[in-house]
Amino acid sequence: MEQNDFDILADIKSQPKTAIMLIGIHCTGKTYFYHEYLKDLARVEFDGKIKRKQQQQIQNFINDGMSFVLDSTNITKADRKPILELFKNKGYRICAMYFCSVIKECLEKNRRRANHIPDKKIIDMGKIIEMPNASEGFTNVYYVDNAQNDFYLEVWE
Repeated sequence: MEQNDFDILADIKSQPKTAIMLIGIHCTGKTYFYHEYLKDLARVEFDGKIKRKQQQQIQNFINDGMSFVLDSTNITKADRKPILELFKNKGYRICAMYFCSVIKECLEKNRRRANHIPDKKIIDMGKIIEMPNASEGFTNVYYVDNAQNDFYLEVWE
C-alpha cells in the first residue's frame, strides 16, 4: 500500500461509530486485509447470509457505539440489505470496501488454501456479485485492488 492508502484507512478508523463492510467473492483477500490493516477494530465474521448470532453481535456493537468490521462476502444487495437495516437511525458511518475480483486469480489462491472451497462456488459468485453504492445506505464506497497481497485503495463514492 502507498502512503495515500494508509491515510485513507487512518481517516476511516479515526471516525467514531464506523462500520466497515468488506465485499467480494472468496479469495480476494478480505480477511488478509483485515488482519494486516484493520485488526485494531472488532470483527464480525460470517459466511454468506447473516445468522442470528452475528446479528446479535452487530447489535451489541451498535448499542455500545463501537467501530467494527463486517468480514463476509456480502456480494449482493439482497445479502447486504438486512445488515444495513440494523444501522438505520443509529448515527453510524458505513463504509463499503469492494474487493476487485479476477476469477482466475481467485481460483489460483483457492487452490493454495488449506481449506479450499469448490471452484464452482467462486465462479458462480463472480457471476452474481453486485458492486455497492451509496444508494444502499453506505456513507463511503472504496475500491480495493489486490495484486499479490499488495493492496491499492481508491475512493469511489
